Amino acid sequence: MASYRVTKCLNERIYHQRRYLYIYSQRVTIPHYANQGGQNHMLGYIIAIGISLFALFMIVRNILHGLSSRNWPITEGKVVHSGIQASQTMDDDGDISTTYGASIQYTYNVSGQEIQGTRRTFTDVRTNSARRAEQILASYPQDSSVTVYHHPDKPSLSVLEPGVKWWSYVLTIIILGFLVFGILGALGLIG
Repeated sequence: MASYRVTKCLNERIYHQRRYLYIYSQRVTIPHYANQGGQNHMLGYIIAIGISLFALFMIVRNILHGLSSRNWPITEGKVVHSGIQASQTMDDDGDISTTYGASIQYTYNVSGQEIQGTRRTFTDVRTNSARRAEQILASYPQDSSVTVYHHPDKPSLSVLEPGVKWWSYVLTIIILGFLVFGILGALGLIG
């Protein structure tokens, strides 16, 4: 009985050695593209790392600007344009989705120089709700006066609402998760 099991296990053994596959002790050539699966995964992990690093750089930069903007000098400004900016995208199935953003342009003076700004917050996002964009715009009607926070060394860097929104921290954690996933995958620690 034991010899039968050993013989059966030896006959069913399948293993890879370089570019050849041995099945029932017969050598079969593996097509070249069959060995590229690991390379495709590695490329995916490297792309995930690159995108995560770029996104992390952008969000951390905006968070740092938002935090420091609370202490920037302020000046009075005037809203010269206020409107909704709609953007449509089409997915692979042909479905169209629309996102909305509050488009605000304002002017302000620093040391006698008139500067134009467009940034409401450093952590602003678009929404799929036109009503939400309208609610934001209600605070900034055209020709209204606004308080502008501007960078002390770069006056053209300005914002109307200083600080950081809570979801920016959540987004940072999610991006860090993707980065860790990419690094672990590239190191071969996850499959």
